[in-house]
Amino acid sequence: MNDELITKANEILTLLADDKNVLLAGAPATGKTTLLNMVAQLFIERGETVVDPYGVAAFPEGELSDETAFPGGSCKHRRVFRTTFHQGTKYRDFVRGLIPVPGADSVRFEVSEGLLWNAAEYARQLDHAALAIIDEINRGPAVSIFGDMISAFEADKRLGDNGEIIPGKTVTVQVLDDDAKLVDYQLPSRLYILAAMNQADSSVEPMDAAFMRRWKRTKIYPSIASLFLYFGIEGASSEHPSVPVAAEDVYRLAADALTAINYKIRLGRGEDYQIGQGVFMKSPKERLPRDLEGALQYIADCWPVIDAHVEEVFFSDKEAIADVLNAREGSFFSVSTLTFAGRQVTAIEQPTINAKNVYPMLLSLVEK
Repeated sequence: MNDELITKANEILTLLADDKNVLLAGAPATGKTTLLNMVAQLFIERGETVVDPYGVAAFPEGELSDETAFPGGSCKHRRVFRTTFHQGTKYRDFVRGLIPVPGADSVRFEVSEGLLWNAAEYARQLDHAALAIIDEINRGPAVSIFGDMISAFEADKRLGDNGEIIPGKTVTVQVLDDDAKLVDYQLPSRLYILAAMNQADSSVEPMDAAFMRRWKRTKIYPSIASLFLYFGIEGASSEHPSVPVAAEDVYRLAADALTAINYKIRLGRGEDYQIGQGVFMKSPKERLPRDLEGALQYIADCWPVIDAHVEEVFFSDKEAIADVLNAREGSFFSVSTLTFAGRQVTAIEQPTINAKNVYPMLLSLVEK
């Protein structure tokens, strides 16, 4: 059983019950989307039974007992609303706003119903609870998308459990009603928001600190244990054969090489810039090659993602890239110092990785 995934999913559900807004952060390929799916299913099923997405095991019935805090409590009617933020996402897409509707002779305007609005309206009903999931929250202008809801979505700024306004606590904002008139609005207690972000993504700007303080944050880290489970092997090894004789040799070395790469990344940039086990989990477990040649080709096909990640994390820093790849004279990745424009530069020779050379390449990464 994938205990790490179960533990993390239950942690997120408990945080949602207590804080209502949870932000899941982690490096790429650590399983954030998988966790979002698991939490969504657990929320709908009220923690009773859910299938491990890797097909390894199932959550046992009653994993979350009646005494355990659970978002939505005993609400029988539950729904999950999902979206992904991007640079074009606007307040009107998430809350409400006027949107143009082209007609045959003219353009009219309608009031939109965004995801947060729909989730809140659902959760306002008796015996209803809603979970709004936002993936890639830092890829859009989050503060602008939330608008004045930024002051109303905190747990202690909501309506009471019975829909009542709590004096001195509940925050009222104004939104458009169906007739495009501004009306007072408060967010319900049984609305839960779960967002995910890759905080090391160099292509997006850091999020506003005041906005970030409104979330209960939790992190997910690369899990080699999950990778061993996926590969069907027992664990790491301090020694590897110079020539593989079985698929298990390839997969164990690949897992150890990923550990070595992440160790160097943590030293050079920090834990947020690591790469997760998902880079080697691109196929369903039952389709994972079990023959030697198939395993070699599979890992060779996965390598470009790791290579691109290292290049992005240490962009233009050839010395750092060489260190991560364990490049040195006489090794698989060789390094040399050349002269360009009157100054010395570091050059790394990186052969094209294929099924024939992927194993010695992996060996070079774990060499001391």
